Amino acid sequence: MLRSIGFYADHLKTLVRPFLSTTTENVLLQNNGTDFIYQQTRNAFILRRKFKPPLFKKYEKYRMHRPKYFVYNFVEHTESKKQAPIKLLLTSDVNKIGSRGEIVSIPPEKAYNNVILPKLGVYATQENIDKYITKSIDEGPKLSLITQQVINTLSTMNLSVTLSQEVPWTIEKWHLKVSFRKAGFYVPEEAITLPEKAISGPDLSLEGKQFYVIVTINNSEEVKVRCRIHHYNVFVKDFWKHLLEPIFPEDKPILDSMPLPRNIQNLDLIMDQNQFIWDEISEGIVLPRIQKIDDEQIKGRTIPSEVVNSSEIYCPHNYLILNFHETLNPSQKIKFRKYYLRKVAPNEPDVIILQDIKDLVMFLLISPVNIKFINFFHLPVVDHFLRALIIYFQYYIEIWEKLMEERVATLKKAPNPLAGGHRIKYADELHILRCMLSKEYADLIVGCQDTVHYHHIISGKKRSSMTQSQGEKDLRIFEVLINISHRVVWIALHRKYFHLIESELHRLLRTEIYNTAERRSGYTIKDMLESDIFVLHGPQIQSKRKLLRNSPLIEELIYSECNFQVLSLEMIDIDVCDPRIAYLHNALLIEEEMLPKLGIKIGILGQERSNYDLMLMLLDSENSNHVEKINQAEKSYEKKSSISDKLAQNNLDYNQNIMRMPSFELEPALTDVFKVKRIDKSTRKYSKVREDARKKWIIRQIENTLTNSSTLLST
Repeated sequence: MLRSIGFYADHLKTLVRPFLSTTTENVLLQNNGTDFIYQQTRNAFILRRKFKPPLFKKYEKYRMHRPKYFVYNFVEHTESKKQAPIKLLLTSDVNKIGSRGEIVSIPPEKAYNNVILPKLGVYATQENIDKYITKSIDEGPKLSLITQQVINTLSTMNLSVTLSQEVPWTIEKWHLKVSFRKAGFYVPEEAITLPEKAISGPDLSLEGKQFYVIVTINNSEEVKVRCRIHHYNVFVKDFWKHLLEPIFPEDKPILDSMPLPRNIQNLDLIMDQNQFIWDEISEGIVLPRIQKIDDEQIKGRTIPSEVVNSSEIYCPHNYLILNFHETLNPSQKIKFRKYYLRKVAPNEPDVIILQDIKDLVMFLLISPVNIKFINFFHLPVVDHFLRALIIYFQYYIEIWEKLMEERVATLKKAPNPLAGGHRIKYADELHILRCMLSKEYADLIVGCQDTVHYHHIISGKKRSSMTQSQGEKDLRIFEVLINISHRVVWIALHRKYFHLIESELHRLLRTEIYNTAERRSGYTIKDMLESDIFVLHGPQIQSKRKLLRNSPLIEELIYSECNFQVLSLEMIDIDVCDPRIAYLHNALLIEEEMLPKLGIKIGILGQERSNYDLMLMLLDSENSNHVEKINQAEKSYEKKSSISDKLAQNNLDYNQNIMRMPSFELEPALTDVFKVKRIDKSTRKYSKVREDARKKWIIRQIENTLTNSSTLLST
């Protein structure tokens, strides 16, 4: 049966336009109808007719072609065609490309980034050739590419001159010629210039000391090469990687001005020439350049390792191991600022809220996560759980630091058993915070409020199975939640005590037997005193069995005495008269911008966002002023200062007005009739912010999934 021309035209458009699967469309429709926008793009497709149409006579009337003549075969997509190299005329010497005056052909991307943008070359048109070739000839001789590479290599070399320890010697040119040949360079003796003073031996006091020689290349270019003395019979491990003082003290300024060797490992000599940084993960100082060189050397090793006994262990849950970016490059920062950073209205306070930390952690996440987890992660119940975690770990770290200070101070003294009153106070504070945290965690795992659809017994919104538990579903949600919660708490507490937070979080939620973080990092507190462990962990849980047991957090909720007012936080609205209950109520439920006014500190929540960079790291005073000026210049409007100025004034005295958790009343007021009223959660201020963020991260996950699928299909 013949088809119309419009049918084939629509069919061709369907082939050209992007393809969305039914599953993706259903997911998009479930998220408030968000869909992709099809826009016209500048593409060129080369097609060939499958059937050659007949020709008309000169004076014959034009007739409509039959539909089969509108069937085409795909030939080529010009956008996917490899582009030809670009011819450029270099106006300056470019490393690893060419010297001034040369005409080179290089790929378009490399030509644009390395030559055209830095203004090191121009297009090789006849006009540019007549203009620049004449100038380059008149300016004198030029270095070839291989000569420049030899100069760069020799200037960063640490040449080891190996000499005898038994036979007397005086350094001559042939000694240097042999040493260069061992290093892979043929240098004739007439091209070597020795130091003015002679160096004689054997002398063990010269072992490892430096001097320099001058090598002449092509009778025109001179380069200084760093050398060192090594006696043959003296064993020094990796002797070529260490630098000592020079043989001649007057040569020290010249040697210091020369480039450092690539394999240098003497940190004492280069401490003044480099900058150490603090590594948050390893909690120690590292030298960036040396670490990068070591990583490149390890990566470049090509010696295959022989596996004697290959492991037969099958790991079906490898997808639960999450990887995160530690830093962001400039392009990633621009993307995060443009698409995922929370936008603040002019009349709203610009403070850090919990959603800001969640957005940063989700952007730093490399591993893919399930869309169902993204919906779960943006529930109000999960926000209360994360906020309770931050409150608990803030007090936990503070008390842990005080116990460490007391331990160091009493190492040489006998402990006084009557001086432990403050420890009882510390243990009581952590117990109350664990009760509050356990209540929030129990809401998640039992399926209270909005989490009922994510319970392991419920298989879907329409159908439930009360006989079979879906362990994989529960595993995908809560294992990922533990890892992401660890990052959220770590960033909220100024990126301190990474392993301590991870170990305690795994102990609370996984028990000590399944605490993989403690075994992996070795960050343990078992070597502390029993009284200190009691303060931090509370009473020890009786180990009845290894499997099928409650976690310490749920165990404390069930078997310990928890204040009923603490467990009723967030659930019922009561008249709060107890100062501790009022403090916990505000710390858990109040908006972030009100925390500084009440003197409550919860990590970085509620603090001015202008005092922190894009990674939510605190800026220095000088850098914060500079960043504030830049932000003011970039904004095209001025914010209304009715709320922001008040908060800025409150933040000045924020650290001075911090209030610690008060104590309970001695006699809590009890009534015969317990009048309660449920809290209305629909009027929360940041509900819209949370919902908008959920949509953005779902769309990002779908785009990444489609990109990975297209990559797999193309390969």
